[in-house]
Amino acid sequence: MSSSGRLICITCATGHCKRSTQQTSRPMAEMLSLLAVFGIVCCMAQIRAVTSDEPEDEVQNKCAQEYNVDESIFVNNGKTEDNDNYNIVLKDESNEYHRCYVQCLMEGYGYMKDGEVNQEYVVKEAGKALEEDGVQFEQKELESDVAACATQTGEGKCNRTYQITKCLFYYSK
Repeated sequence: MSSSGRLICITCATGHCKRSTQQTSRPMAEMLSLLAVFGIVCCMAQIRAVTSDEPEDEVQNKCAQEYNVDESIFVNNGKTEDNDNYNIVLKDESNEYHRCYVQCLMEGYGYMKDGEVNQEYVVKEAGKALEEDGVQFEQKELESDVAACATQTGEGKCNRTYQITKCLFYYSK
């Protein structure tokens, strides 16, 4: 893994993903492998489809209609040139429909299957994203980080998937 102290910050705007570089501390840079995971999850949550047979907009639209929500359910980070308005954290984490919307996206895009994280696929896509950005990473560390998030638990409908998604997001911070 690179120890340069720089990392790629992947942020998503509705309909596309942007990558920017930020100076960070060395400990943060050592968690670089999870930035790719965050990029995947964030983009997936905001529209980006990777594995679905359905076009990307159809998955998001289907989930939004099913749960009667839009992206305003996510925390607003404040818009800057290098980030979008929203992230994967819900404004109302107790709202079952909001958590289930996140789960619908995770399943629709193939990141979850039969209630479990599709770890092999998430690791594969995260690795691709890192390689495309020319970032060195340890495959075993990436696998371990994804596996750690896959063990998250949660009570209530759709809460486990939401906790897993938050884990991937926060690991990348």
